[in-house]
Amino acid sequence: GLVLCNAMLNGSPIRGDMIISAEPNDITGIHAGDSISAECTAVYVPNAAFGTYNERIAKLSVGISLQGRASSGGIRVEGSRSAWRFAVAADVRGDLEGTIDSVFGEKAPIVKGFLLGEKDDISAEDYSDFKTAGVAHILTLSGFHVGLISGLLLYALPKRRPLLRFGVIVIFLFAYCAVTGFAASLVRASLMCGCMLLAGAASRRADPLSSLSLACIIILAANPFKLFSAGFMLSFAATLGILMMTAAGRRSMGSRIADNALSAATATLGATAATFLITARCFGYVQSYSLIGNLLCVPLFSAAVVMSFIILLIGLAAPGLAQLLAVLPNAVIGAAGWLLRQIASLPYA
Repeated sequence: GLVLCNAMLNGSPIRGDMIISAEPNDITGIHAGDSISAECTAVYVPNAAFGTYNERIAKLSVGISLQGRASSGGIRVEGSRSAWRFAVAADVRGDLEGTIDSVFGEKAPIVKGFLLGEKDDISAEDYSDFKTAGVAHILTLSGFHVGLISGLLLYALPKRRPLLRFGVIVIFLFAYCAVTGFAASLVRASLMCGCMLLAGAASRRADPLSSLSLACIIILAANPFKLFSAGFMLSFAATLGILMMTAAGRRSMGSRIADNALSAATATLGATAATFLITARCFGYVQSYSLIGNLLCVPLFSAAVVMSFIILLIGLAAPGLAQLLAVLPNAVIGAAGWLLRQIASLPYA
């Protein structure tokens, strides 16, 4: 289908976006940013509801207020790339996906998942293993990714220049959000990160709960229906659980390795506890081994995300070198995938 922004219906502007379902042949050759016209056999307000799912609220949470079905052959391109902001983001994303495909080979679908949030190419079996082991959040852009990549940038930028660090990372995070379609969890994490960095640049004490609250206010001010989105609820609940549990469980074990292990365990427990009921209500199931899955697999995927991000940047300039370097993250992804399959095969998984 097609998501239409700045759409008009019979000459009158539509509040919000519109999604049109069409035959695959009718949308061939249409790109993000194109100006199009469509003849629809039906236009309606989404209103289906079953179980805990309400189609109208779900669509409004992503900005879509109308839905339509295009007649066969009824879609025409009126102008090319008129909305340049969509076109640029789509072109950059396409270049990044092409580079990932050429550099990472058979592991490219997983890399596109945890760097770009693109899950369409991941096999049903692999995605089922991620869900069953309780680590599917790795494939949803969130604070996990923002923390790793921002940490890498902070390491590369001088500590004595807090304003420079703030400016570079905020610009990067905005570009990252634009290329990945401004996913709610990524926007939330980016706003939180920006608030924390701004506090440092202004010589103020960073307060994670205030940063989380401000991120929530900004997102809901832009679209109040985000409140009913499962992704929004899971993202904020998980972050709140992590903040509360890590604050309550901050104890020194006398060893840096032990302290890091304790911090990871309490963060995982906090996120799992905070999202347990939301997951049960929205999806009808819970992951029996999510705590084990996260403790075993998240460290491996953390290393893979950082390495893949660096190699992707190298691949934009030197694809041959990047292909050689990609052997290491591919091996880590393979090991993590083996662990996921073992967890998913456990009884009652």
